[in-house]
Amino acid sequence: MIAEREIESISQGWIQEFESQSFPAERDEAGFVLKLDELVYQSPDIAFQIIKTIATKNLSMWASEGLGVGPLRTLMALNPGTYTQELNKLCSSSKKFNVIHQMALDGL
Repeated sequence: MIAEREIESISQGWIQEFESQSFPAERDEAGFVLKLDELVYQSPDIAFQIIKTIATKNLSMWASEGLGVGPLRTLMALNPGTYTQELNKLCSSSKKFNVIHQMALDGL
């Protein structure tokens, strides 16, 4: 289990780190971006909570694409079918999340 404030902290940190970089090759992989990537592999339910929280924020197109083709796509690939029902609900209730989800699907 993870505290709501830690989810929020990781979410905000991921956004700040991701949006502060123009090119992934320049990104320092020691912070929140790496933390979320690790959680996708080690604790997918927690990672999914964080991904959902990030998706509710005001994201640049760069960060939206990064979320979709990065941690969300990896989460879906590693856990086929596990989150389908909840993803469909999110897509139907949020146009923004639907776009992020479609980016993830396009690469699978």
